[in-house]
Amino acid sequence: FWKVDRSGKAAQQAALLAQYGETLRTDPAASLKFAVDAWSKSHTPQADEAVRTALDADTERVKVQADKGPLSTSELSPDGQMLLTAGKDGKAKLFDAVTGTKLFSLEPAASNDPPELTAASFSPDGSLILTVTSTGEVRLYDATTGKDLGLLSDEGSYVEAVWGTVGGRPVVLTSDWNQPARLWDARGRSLLATYGTEPSGGAAL
Repeated sequence: FWKVDRSGKAAQQAALLAQYGETLRTDPAASLKFAVDAWSKSHTPQADEAVRTALDADTERVKVQADKGPLSTSELSPDGQMLLTAGKDGKAKLFDAVTGTKLFSLEPAASNDPPELTAASFSPDGSLILTVTSTGEVRLYDATTGKDLGLLSDEGSYVEAVWGTVGGRPVVLTSDWNQPARLWDARGRSLLATYGTEPSGGAAL
């Protein structure tokens, strides 16, 4: 009976290792499970190697449901603890980067049908988040509470907004189809500088 049981385990392990090999390129997470199951049958050198290889291949650590439509952007917070996403549904979302748990959605306080988001990003210190809509609005949020802090400006049709720091304070440089590039104090939402007189097509700090 011992020989039969041993032979059966060997056959089961061989089948699991075959499945590991078939899924390694297309589905590393599934491949890792097959490898671990094979290793649990018997701690053979082949099973050990399969587990190590599958661990190296499985770079996906967490999966989140970020948007109902195409995703326009995603980025980690400066401290690496939160994941920010934004897309077609007009909502930016914050997730715990380790567990994948959604912390909250970021959307205008007085809008039932927000326009599509084209960008979303953290301030350099991670305390603020800005979003850019397809209709040219730049809006700010508190990254800790998700509170809508309002539009950066009521004027303009912004195509891009990028973060920077001046004197230790977060600032935003905007580009506009109809106006020159402008630099804003993010916390006070006040204009600090205007660059040139011609409309700007891009922003960089």
